[in-house]
Amino acid sequence: MSTLTNQQKLASGLDNHILVTANAGSGKTRVLAGRFVDALLNENVKVNDLAAITFTDKAASELYAKIRLELTTLYDSTEDVALKNRINYLIKDLINSNISTIHSFCSGILKEYAVEAGIDPGFTLVDERSARDLLNNSIDKVINDSLADSSLNPMIKKVIRLFKGTGNFKNAQIEMIRNRKRMMTWLNNFSGNPDSTTIYQHSLYKIEEFTAILFPTLELQISRLEELNNFILEQSDSPYAKDGRVYLESYHSATSFLERYAHLSSFLQTINSKRWFRTEKNAISS
Repeated sequence: MSTLTNQQKLASGLDNHILVTANAGSGKTRVLAGRFVDALLNENVKVNDLAAITFTDKAASELYAKIRLELTTLYDSTEDVALKNRINYLIKDLINSNISTIHSFCSGILKEYAVEAGIDPGFTLVDERSARDLLNNSIDKVINDSLADSSLNPMIKKVIRLFKGTGNFKNAQIEMIRNRKRMMTWLNNFSGNPDSTTIYQHSLYKIEEFTAILFPTLELQISRLEELNNFILEQSDSPYAKDGRVYLESYHSATSFLERYAHLSSFLQTINSKRWFRTEKNAISS
């Protein structure tokens, strides 16, 4: 093995259980490869009795290559015939090693004990692309079923409008699913088994609270836009400014968070239209 730092030497010892935290490129894979080889040669451990688990297939391949390189280097550097034979056997036996991602490792165990687990031994792991397609199809079904349900239709439409379209809403659902552990932790804050209405109302409260923090001057900016919109009405009697007044009045009179922001969204869409800007410029110039 090549020269190690003092910290790497401490991490390479097999006499204790250790947890290593280090930055990328600091030599974690190198140390792990050394521990793996050390266990094979000095602790008389069989190749398939060790498990080295990584997060990605690429990391598993790199670790496998480093372990093989360590063994090959030792083989070339020793003159001991018995040790050479042993290392040569270990190199050939690496094909049976458990150097893989957690998915592959668990898959191997399940295939070996498929009968006991009550599953089809011919199962395959879902790759990233297939998982993404399944997730998208599932979300599409939930949205379509909700739109087809008369009791859920108005609510799901409001939420979709809040997210500026179905695409953004779907992306939000995907992020929630990817962060489902955090979501489950959040749900555990509720007492008992909360119904959907309780979760919905609490979610709206949290979103409104977050929005107040994120946009502390929102009401001030809206009042300024309202003043400008009224000025345009006084100068030009613009139909677009009239629509803007209706949206703003609806915003102020709305009682629910979603309703307020649906009206605000409609007003902002009016502002973003070229016709509103042309009306504003004409009013100011006159």
